[in-house]
Amino acid sequence: MTSYSAKEGMEKSVLKWALELYGISAKLSKLAGYEDTNFLLKSDESGKYVLKVSNEKSPEETLHAQNHLLQFLQEHSKQSKAFPAVIPGKDGAYLYQVSHGDHDYWVRILTYLEGNLLHQVTPSSKLYQHLGRFLGAMNQCLWSFDLPELHTRRSPWDLQYAADCMEYCTEIEDPHYRRLVWYFMQQYEYQVVPNYHELPQGLIHGDANDHNILVSADQVTGLIDFGDATYSQLIHELAVAITYVMMGDKNPIRAASWVVRGYHLERPLASLEIEVLYYLVSARLCTSLCISTHCQNEDPTNEYVGLHQRPVKQLLDWLISINPVDFERQLKKTCSIEILKGHSIGDLKTVRSRYFSKAMSLNYREPIFMVRGALQYLYDSQGKAFLDGVNNISHVGHCHPGVVSAAISQLTQLNTNTRYLYPQLNEYAYLLCEHLPEPLSVVFFVNSGTEANELALRMARTHTGYNDILVIEDAYHGNSLATLEVSPYKYRGKGGFGKKPYIHELPSPDLYRGRFRAEDPSALSRYLDQQQKTIEHIVDSGGGLAGFIGESLLGCGGQVVLPDGYLKGTYRQIRKYGGVCLADEVQVGFGRVGSHFWGFQSQGVVPDIVTMGKPMGNGHPLAAVVTTAEIADSFNNGMEYFNSFGGNPVSCEIGKAVLRIIQEEKLQQNAKLVGTTIKSGLNKLKDKHEMIGDVRGLGLFLGIELVQDRETKNPAAALANQLVENMKDRGVLLGIDGPRHNVVKIKPPLVISTSNANFLVDQLGKVLDDLENS
Repeated sequence: MTSYSAKEGMEKSVLKWALELYGISAKLSKLAGYEDTNFLLKSDESGKYVLKVSNEKSPEETLHAQNHLLQFLQEHSKQSKAFPAVIPGKDGAYLYQVSHGDHDYWVRILTYLEGNLLHQVTPSSKLYQHLGRFLGAMNQCLWSFDLPELHTRRSPWDLQYAADCMEYCTEIEDPHYRRLVWYFMQQYEYQVVPNYHELPQGLIHGDANDHNILVSADQVTGLIDFGDATYSQLIHELAVAITYVMMGDKNPIRAASWVVRGYHLERPLASLEIEVLYYLVSARLCTSLCISTHCQNEDPTNEYVGLHQRPVKQLLDWLISINPVDFERQLKKTCSIEILKGHSIGDLKTVRSRYFSKAMSLNYREPIFMVRGALQYLYDSQGKAFLDGVNNISHVGHCHPGVVSAAISQLTQLNTNTRYLYPQLNEYAYLLCEHLPEPLSVVFFVNSGTEANELALRMARTHTGYNDILVIEDAYHGNSLATLEVSPYKYRGKGGFGKKPYIHELPSPDLYRGRFRAEDPSALSRYLDQQQKTIEHIVDSGGGLAGFIGESLLGCGGQVVLPDGYLKGTYRQIRKYGGVCLADEVQVGFGRVGSHFWGFQSQGVVPDIVTMGKPMGNGHPLAAVVTTAEIADSFNNGMEYFNSFGGNPVSCEIGKAVLRIIQEEKLQQNAKLVGTTIKSGLNKLKDKHEMIGDVRGLGLFLGIELVQDRETKNPAAALANQLVENMKDRGVLLGIDGPRHNVVKIKPPLVISTSNANFLVDQLGKVLDDLENS
């Protein structure tokens, strides 16, 4: 090792180092680099070279190992000319320590390889396949070689340490991409890391990206920059390569297939190696986005680190929108690797029919066998991906990593019941009440919306001493006996038991097809007059009013938005006669309406009891009743209230995570933005298609009412059903609701994007065109 000191600028120093250490007199120009500073040396006598300046933090043994790796390839690879050769100095050394200013550096010189970089050309299938063969042959050659110095190297660019990049995830400003990175890295931890011990290992280049690959015609002619060379899983070599190939191609999976096929011809892949590729590609993209974001924050002038950010984001969006099963199957098919068959839809249906009642229905004529969920997407067993436009239970997205982490973390510590003290219960109750107006301040945790509504009814009746309840016709509040009694949608339907004498129906305030409609300026007052008459009848008959239960927006009633002032007038009349006002927020709470956190806030009211369920656990069974201290005190009548699972620590941690995610990812604002986009698109479709009678809703709680004729408003139930079936075939899941089964409901996870919204509306327009022309 030789030391050299230079006081002049770096460029002048480089020329001196080249001359005095290597005897090379040359002209100099700077090349791109990530960690190293690279210079092109042009010598009239001996040709072109690359002088690499590594910072003082670069371990000497790692740089020597990189040189030895290149020397081995020069001596043993059939493709030796495709790798830079390490040039010895005048004294025979291959690495020199130099000083510049107050810092020490390492210097070495490599031969310069001519050719176009992969990102500069339009690749062909032959080129992609040759790239795969090139990398496979290189890995096969290195299989017999080892460098212990590279075994202990830990770099975030080495995919086995990809999780290290997560320390920078919070620096990603856009919550959409921050969420995607978090999701994919969690999937990597569960789908890849447990399998690492079974994946073949060896020396790899580690960074075969399109700025390190040289090509000519349909051939790879060179591979440069061995700065990330390491000992790792061999499949990482292929994963990195196809990541950048996919970023540059309009058909990513086809491009990846060509590279994988070529690689497999040189180094046959095991089935498991292909099975983890989807998650390794996503992990590489996440690593790139996290590190580049951090580096740009550290040095906004460094353009190199942000080179791939836009295509990285585009590919992340594409990956989440496709089914990993399909990705895996296509790659296995291209390698002629057997695809094992799992459960069939027929088998599942047969077993289901044996052990479950036919009262449990399935969606769609041909039921879907779902295998995975990913934020706003669902994946089936056949390899198809669906944009989920209807599952409002997965409020912050299927398998949101924040919810998954919260559940697992608490499950490893404690899960018990509310007869013991633990902080999670108090913390969650406090956070929940922080989102509610006074005087709503006492919380009862349960497991479902049905339980919540049943408990709320019991509270109202205990508090007032009366049994009579007012409900809105076509309402649905749960599947227990007590909640079915306040659910005309069920008790008037098939198998229903009819209205109980202590249940009193109010006409649905549907301004589109209700008794009093939008064209009637006195519609609201006429609905309220009906309520007044109903209440007076109860009182005149010698009874008393326990309360009124109503959704803040009607779900099973047909996605109906209540007329402005409806709840304000209703609550005023109920309270005048001593009744309790119950707001059922099971479907529309937690920011779904966009303009407000709770649906009742859009009506400018504060209920006496609020029930909530579906979204608050994001699929975990979690629900609650929140009421006033006065009502809670009257409920404390000597009979203990206990719920075996309600408010357990795991549920509380999940509930806290959901609230945190809604706030941090600005999902209420997203509901308003994306909901507005969808509703605007639906109204444009309404202008074009006569079968759309009405478009209504708030935020991401929307409905499209289909009719046979706009004048008669005859419901088009069969048409609605066919529309939903056709949308499923196009990869979008919607549902049907309303008493006439003609309202198409749209209530997706709140993480849905404007791009998803435009896709949904576009596909809906095509389906409507097809239906009109059929």
